[in-house]
Amino acid sequence: MTLDVALRLESLLAQVGAKTLLTRRTDTAVPPEERVRLAIREAPDLVLSIHTDVGPASTRPGPCCYYHAPSPAARRLTGYLEEELVAKSSLPDRGAAEIDLGLWTKVRAPVVLVELAPIGSRLQEGLLRGWDFRQKLAQALFNGLRRYLAEKNRLSCAI
Repeated sequence: MTLDVALRLESLLAQVGAKTLLTRRTDTAVPPEERVRLAIREAPDLVLSIHTDVGPASTRPGPCCYYHAPSPAARRLTGYLEEELVAKSSLPDRGAAEIDLGLWTKVRAPVVLVELAPIGSRLQEGLLRGWDFRQKLAQALFNGLRRYLAEKNRLSCAI
């Protein structure tokens, strides 16, 4: 489901001339270390890591975003993404939080980890299975990225 959203987002970004780099194009896992190495080598303007929340917190509906605390740019990007995801998904806002992103702290660009919607209930999982809902999520991410990148006048990101 997250790969599908990422591919849809890539298509939206390509329509406005943005350069994107996906860490995967198939449903095969790529180790975090390899993703970080790629982001360091390619030096994008930002990194967006897309997930669906699973675990104890996954029963609370709604999107949430995480960023590395020392980055004001990542905090601003997180705010835009969170606003757009809540508006497009019509799900409750689980908020944004500062966290230690581990290996991602080695990347110079702002890094935001997005939890699209938790899959801890049948309702939320059902929403994510829907084509229209995944398109809304991709559009929301695009809108948030566009707002952020407009400030920077840049158009490259790693997804």
